[in-house]
Amino acid sequence: MSTQEEKLKAIADAIREKDGTAEPIPANDFPERIRAIEVGGKLPEDIQTIVLTANPPEGGTVRGGGVASDGMTLSVNAEAAEGYSFNIWQDNGKTVSEEPKYTFTVTEDVELVAVFSVSKPSRLPEGYTEVEYIQSSGTQYIDTNISDFPGLSVDCVIEFTEDNSQNMSVFVSSRRNSSTYLFFGFNVSADNQLNCLYATNRHVFGAIARNQKYHCKVRTNGREFSVNDDKFLTSTAFTTSYNSMFIFATHNAYSNSATEFSKMRLYGFDITRDADGGYIRQYIPCINPSGIVGLYDLAENKFYNNLGTGTFIAGPAV
Repeated sequence: MSTQEEKLKAIADAIREKDGTAEPIPANDFPERIRAIEVGGKLPEDIQTIVLTANPPEGGTVRGGGVASDGMTLSVNAEAAEGYSFNIWQDNGKTVSEEPKYTFTVTEDVELVAVFSVSKPSRLPEGYTEVEYIQSSGTQYIDTNISDFPGLSVDCVIEFTEDNSQNMSVFVSSRRNSSTYLFFGFNVSADNQLNCLYATNRHVFGAIARNQKYHCKVRTNGREFSVNDDKFLTSTAFTTSYNSMFIFATHNAYSNSATEFSKMRLYGFDITRDADGGYIRQYIPCINPSGIVGLYDLAENKFYNNLGTGTFIAGPAV
C-alpha cells in the first residue's frame, strides 16, 4: 500500500471511529464526512485543511475543499452564478490562478478565495464575443464604406506590434485628381514616423514605438488632427468624393485596391457627426458566431469582415 493510500485509509478510519461504524464510506460522501470531523479529533499527522470561500458569496460556488495529506495533488473548482464572472483564485491575497479549475500540491493549510465580479452586459448580439482588440499581420483590411468626410470625426486607438520599415496605413482613403493623389487619414511612413494625411499634405507627429497605444483623432469641422495629447490644426478644408476609407490599409483609387497594409492592433474605431455627436460607425472588436474575427458596428448592427487575405488575430475577451 502506497503512502497516500495509507493516509487516505487513516482518514477513513478516523471518520468511521467518530461515527461508530465499520461500514464503507461512499466516495461521494467522503469530502463532507472529512469536514465533519471535529478539530482536535483523531486525524493522522501530515493532514492539511483546505478552506474555500466565494467572494462575494452570491458570486458563485466553490468545490474541492476539505482536508488532504501532504504531497497530494488537489484540484478545486469555481463556478460563477448567473450574472457573475469568475476572476481569480487568491491565497492570502495573492493571485494563484486565473482559471476556474486550480490544481496544486498540498504542503500546508490553505484558505483559497474565488473572486467573482458582476458580468458586464454584452453590447453585441447573442453569439458574438467582444475582444480587447483585433490584430492584423499585414494582409488584412476593412472597408468602412464611408467616403464623405466633411462634418465627421474619426476616433481610434491603435498599437503597433512590429518595428516599421515600409509605408503602413492606420486608416486612409485616397483619390486621384489629374496627376495628384488626395489623401485623408493616418499612416506610418517607411522611416517609422506617424503622420496625418490631408489633401496633398502631411503632418509628422513623431516616431512610433512598439507596444504603445496611440489615440488618433480627426475632427474635420475643426480641421484638427491629434495623437494622444499632441494636436495639429490645418487651414486646409476637407473635400468630398474620396474613395471609401479603409482601416489597416490605404484605399488606392488609381488601382481601386488595398495597399500599404498595417501590422497593428485596433482597440476601437468610431466615426461620428461633428454636429450632434451621433455615430456613423461604432466598431467593436469581436468574434462572430462562426468564429470569424472582425469588427461589429453598433450604429448599423452589422459585422465587418476582413476583405484581405489571412485572418485577424483576436485579443482576449472582455
